[in-house]
Amino acid sequence: MYFRATFIALGVFTFVSLHSQTKTVYYNQSPEYSSIHRIYEGVVIRVTDSIPVPGVEISVDRLGTEVYTNSAGYFKFEAPENISAINLKKEGFIGAREVILGNNKFEIAMFPENPTKTEEQLIQKSYVLTSFNDLSGESLKANESRLKSMLKTEVPAVIRVLMPDNTVVVMSTDEYLKGVVPAEVPASWDMDALKAQAVAARSYASVNFKHNSQGADVCTSTHCQAWKSTQNERTTQAVNETSNFSVKYQGAIINALFFSHCNGTTRNNESVWAGTPVPYLRSVSCPCGFTAHNAHGVGMCQYGTQAMALKDSTWESILKWYYTGTTVDKTQLVYGTLKGAIYQGSDNTNLSNRITGATVTLNNGLEVTSANEGLYSFDIVPGQYTVTASKPGYRSAAVTRDITAGNTIWGSIELTPNVGISDLPSQNVIIYPNPARDHFNINISEEANVTITNLTGQIKYNGKIRNKKLDISQWQPGIYIIKITDSGYSFTDRLIVTE
Repeated sequence: MYFRATFIALGVFTFVSLHSQTKTVYYNQSPEYSSIHRIYEGVVIRVTDSIPVPGVEISVDRLGTEVYTNSAGYFKFEAPENISAINLKKEGFIGAREVILGNNKFEIAMFPENPTKTEEQLIQKSYVLTSFNDLSGESLKANESRLKSMLKTEVPAVIRVLMPDNTVVVMSTDEYLKGVVPAEVPASWDMDALKAQAVAARSYASVNFKHNSQGADVCTSTHCQAWKSTQNERTTQAVNETSNFSVKYQGAIINALFFSHCNGTTRNNESVWAGTPVPYLRSVSCPCGFTAHNAHGVGMCQYGTQAMALKDSTWESILKWYYTGTTVDKTQLVYGTLKGAIYQGSDNTNLSNRITGATVTLNNGLEVTSANEGLYSFDIVPGQYTVTASKPGYRSAAVTRDITAGNTIWGSIELTPNVGISDLPSQNVIIYPNPARDHFNINISEEANVTITNLTGQIKYNGKIRNKKLDISQWQPGIYIIKITDSGYSFTDRLIVTE
């Protein structure tokens, strides 16, 4: 049912090395969008019955709403080649986010926001939990030996993920988990069940690095943990609100095995695999409601977490129940960096376009002034932040970014001069600001080629015109670049659309 990405977009990732048949890239938001565009298209369906979902708002970070799905659930739009994700939103459904890993065609399933009992039954049928973190007896013994010798006490800031095409993508651990949790359990489950899954998955990933020979830590299959490119708002919330939490036994992060469901009692590790008993992998009673085991039956029962959460058990108490004698601890927070350039014009790499002395403010109250080359920087704890830039003579502007531990996320901001009609050059292009911003005239006596683009390079108009009035009532406020050419003549100017 789900589309799985197998390629990597060069604009979103930065190449750092090549070895054997594996290439390693860093996943991060690109500082700026590329002027090269591509077509993105796909179908949105309901997870309950695979019926298309019309009217889903499709948006891109920093670019806003692009399109809505049609009656067949289909969408298609043009955007820069290095966008990092597309966002999906519709009333009555859990919001979703599709991470772009080189692919441009998608089939995305959305969950109902408040599913009925019948819908939950359909979700259970269409979202079969057959995944589990696999471990043979010999592997278990080796991992336990390694765990005891290494005594890992902190969650890693980043993790190397081996993709199906042998590409290794380095991302923050929480970014990785945002693809694990919805791949392991339905996003419609109780929040405490989702949080228990997030912490168990984080703990397991912290101590199980199985792909060192390939330059990676984990893969995307049940050999490690299931992972997919479609994220959901509720599972992302569960990851964010438990960030850096892990399950520990005697101060060390545990080998947090989990599985789909049991027969009412989980199993001791030595009853399933050869090896010595592991103190925290003890058999316990479980309210999952099944009469047979699915998978190995050791550790946390996923359907049991949902049953316990529906009976008001907290995610901490659920984890402590399935992992005997453990504690749930939060690792010391590792800061991330929000960095960017304040600039004007279409090219922020041109230092002459940079703006110094702008006031740059975070929504948590921190404030700095853009320094040499218009740069600003904040070292902050992980989370979502909105940063606003302002300076006299310019319209204020803001961007929103998700900050992850140990990573630098770029949030460059373009400021538009407060230009009035009297400030514009007296040229052939006449621009009408509010209240009559519904059109502008291009007054030329001979037919000429006219191209209008926004500052990301997206073409808004391209054609031959002569003394023509163009409707711009649906254009977003901002600066547009107008280029008029014919034989022996070339003219470039800015069209400024105000609020």
